[in-house]
Amino acid sequence: MLALVSWAPALYAQGVCGPLEVCTTISALLPNLDSEDAALAIAAGPSAIVLARKNSVELRSSAGQLQARASTQDFFRSVRAQGANDLTHPDAIFEPTTARFFLVMSDAVIDFRCAPGSCKFVYLIAVSKSSTPATLDSASWHFYSWDRTVDRMPAGTTVTDHYGYQDRLATAGGIIMISSEMNQLLDDLGRPQKTRFFRAAEMISGNLPAAWLDYRDVFGQAARNFDTIDQFFYIGSPDSLYGFTRVTSALGTAEKLQSSLIVNAPAPPAAPQRGGKPIRTVSRPIPQHRNGHVWLARPVASGSVSAIQWLQVDVRSWPTLRIVQQGLLETPGKFLYQPELTVDAAGNMIMLFHRSDASEYPSVWYTGRLVADPPGILRQPRLIKTGEAPYVPPSSGETVRFLRNSGVSLDFEQMSAWVLGMYTDAAGRQATWLARIALQAIPTPPPIVDAVRDTASGRPGGAAGSFISLYGAGFSATAMDWSASIRPGDRVLPTRLNGIEVRVAGQLTPLHYAGPAQINALLPPGAPQGAGIGIEVQSPNGAARSTLTIQEVLPSLFAIRIMGRDYAALSRPARSGEVLELYASGLGPTDPPYPSGEILTSAFPLRDASRMRVMVGGRSVDVLFGGLIAPGLYQVNIRLPVLLTGDHAITLSLDGRDSQPGVFIPITP
Repeated sequence: MLALVSWAPALYAQGVCGPLEVCTTISALLPNLDSEDAALAIAAGPSAIVLARKNSVELRSSAGQLQARASTQDFFRSVRAQGANDLTHPDAIFEPTTARFFLVMSDAVIDFRCAPGSCKFVYLIAVSKSSTPATLDSASWHFYSWDRTVDRMPAGTTVTDHYGYQDRLATAGGIIMISSEMNQLLDDLGRPQKTRFFRAAEMISGNLPAAWLDYRDVFGQAARNFDTIDQFFYIGSPDSLYGFTRVTSALGTAEKLQSSLIVNAPAPPAAPQRGGKPIRTVSRPIPQHRNGHVWLARPVASGSVSAIQWLQVDVRSWPTLRIVQQGLLETPGKFLYQPELTVDAAGNMIMLFHRSDASEYPSVWYTGRLVADPPGILRQPRLIKTGEAPYVPPSSGETVRFLRNSGVSLDFEQMSAWVLGMYTDAAGRQATWLARIALQAIPTPPPIVDAVRDTASGRPGGAAGSFISLYGAGFSATAMDWSASIRPGDRVLPTRLNGIEVRVAGQLTPLHYAGPAQINALLPPGAPQGAGIGIEVQSPNGAARSTLTIQEVLPSLFAIRIMGRDYAALSRPARSGEVLELYASGLGPTDPPYPSGEILTSAFPLRDASRMRVMVGGRSVDVLFGGLIAPGLYQVNIRLPVLLTGDHAITLSLDGRDSQPGVFIPITP
């Protein structure tokens, strides 16, 4: 039987989510196709989560549900310069003193003939108007374009021909810092570091700050700050040296002091991956500064593989540095890279990372430790998302870059961390996966039903005798379809899966699939028709209710999405002039009636197939047969006309109702 599990994101919850357990997992952000610049950003507030990558921005609820999505081009459209063509490298934070989200990206009008003072290189900055933005437009956000070629430094103001990238945000004491790597556009010599400091409160009113300062002599990765005083740390990590720089009084006369740690950290080897070029594992994860301690992680060599070195460094006796604990995360024969970590106020830590080898696609993993764990010890790593194809960016050399392809953010109450990792989906796209990992026991809310839709077409409601899909959250902790509960010789379809039951107008319905965020139920042929029909889900986590509209017929084609286009599910390749079998839903009663709630042992023809019409490529085709061949699954046999090779739109109509638009048949030679 056809797979009836939606390709839509899977969101789930489980009973009580314990410390260092995955509570929620969901596909996030639009896949990336056009660039190897796959930098990810994530920031969690009290009731919202902001996600960003080069091509898209998302706003999600504190439970992970999608609230709004926009392309980055549309998000920043109101402030982008005409001809701007280099939007890249997002970062995001939630700033606690103003209770606002800040999101930054670099942008430029790349013209290699421009002269200093005429080049257009800017910071694009979005600031939420509240702690709970509801949209991704000017109703909920202020947008700014801020010239980055003018350096207002303590010694005076200068104009440069440098453009910036790898923007990083940090906040401390109500001051925002944007740290960037800079290149000279004209000769590409050197990469001076630039940091811009300004007060967060000055940007929440819709105006650029009147006062700010730029610094060009601070190097290293800027640490995420959780302190409330004006104190920022940068950590550089060339070879086996960790170079620390502390900046205080950033908007006054900055005090910049340096210190260093020498730690054995050999450069990591490239990581093999199944079906692709080796992955460059060198990266610059974001350090974390909390309670006078800096936490670090970076890939290092361990024998012939790459492992992850992590440290907790006490900086309270600055410039004296003391390693509190350190460890090496390694898995025999596996290559680990791209770590990002976060730490709560109690000292519990969660670290996201990626893993691959010659037989494994890059996959997303995590580990962590609780403050009571023995020093230097991490918990057993756990898988978040399996890679489905090799990571193959559009352009690369002997190795491929895999930089900033993960992000972490504590939730506002520090009960959990939201982590965002990258993998490649089955269509070869750079996709991202979002997960919530508990730092303390979190009770799961009761299930909710967000939508009830026809399984085949995704349209609201359903037809008697066809599958409907209930989408929501908290249904179950695992997934199961009816193949696991139907024993040999059984004929009756199950009405209970994974502890879940569904009632439509009070009547139990057969279940094909019961998962964390989706349930597929089979409407009985005698289900009441009309709007507002009640539907109820009973699950181990409680009950959820909704309504739906049930029709006698709702013709729909089962389809498979490939590279953004829906193709009709076929038994074999379609060739011009041949007989073809289609698979459909919602075609109504059969003659004789089929046994409701049972496995079928023969086909049941439609009561009147002459009412059905099929159009392919705008031409009417002969319908040879229509009937139910399995519960909820109709087969329609047609004879194709003479058609050119390529994709042709197909529509199935019954009693004046059409199947969903945008479905195609590929005609092969």
